[in-house]
Amino acid sequence: MFFYQWACAAGLKISPTRIDLSSQEPIAIFEITNTDIQDALVESQLMRWTQKKGEDHYSPTKDILMIPPMFKLKPNQKQIVRFALRRTPHPEEMSYRVFLTDVVQRSLQIQQNGQAIKMKLRIGIPIFVSPSKKVINAPQWTWEFINKKTLKLTLNNKGNVHIFIDQIQLFDKEKSICEPVKTFKYLLPGTKIAWKIAIKATPITKNILVLTDDNGNKSKYNAWLSS
Repeated sequence: MFFYQWACAAGLKISPTRIDLSSQEPIAIFEITNTDIQDALVESQLMRWTQKKGEDHYSPTKDILMIPPMFKLKPNQKQIVRFALRRTPHPEEMSYRVFLTDVVQRSLQIQQNGQAIKMKLRIGIPIFVSPSKKVINAPQWTWEFINKKTLKLTLNNKGNVHIFIDQIQLFDKEKSICEPVKTFKYLLPGTKIAWKIAIKATPITKNILVLTDDNGNKSKYNAWLSS
């Protein structure tokens, strides 16, 4: 039985955890280290990343060249991986992910239905290609009631670059109306997403304050009541 992990997993350490490419800087690198006591055999898969109704979709691509595409790492060994852009940037930021899989089967010290579980470590690293036109950041926030204790908060990305939201908190007249909501969500250009949020106080104004946190970078936005 095999399980796949998305985020940086125990056994493989990658730096940086995001790749940015552009027409001015079409080449980038990252370093991957095997922190496990076993050898690792890492194979890669580059995918075009799009979103529909807030859901991620992936398709094969040759827009970016990755060297090497497959490699072996002994314990504590490091490997430099290079990326090269092979296409002309679009007016809208283009998004990709490289999936790195350690094909060595690793046993977990747990039991499921009487069987030991094995898994392959899988890491997904985002790659963004800067737009050919001027960067436009244009998040649009709206909200509406679902019931007295729940509201729906919608974020519509009307810009030409992605938005990353790690955490959300809502305020009405400087008073917090919900507990911090962990989201860890990328929103690509031209897409939108909605969250159902439990509230501890009913907003008395049509305009509430949205406080977001992106790895310590806090931003404030106004969210308007949907008509």
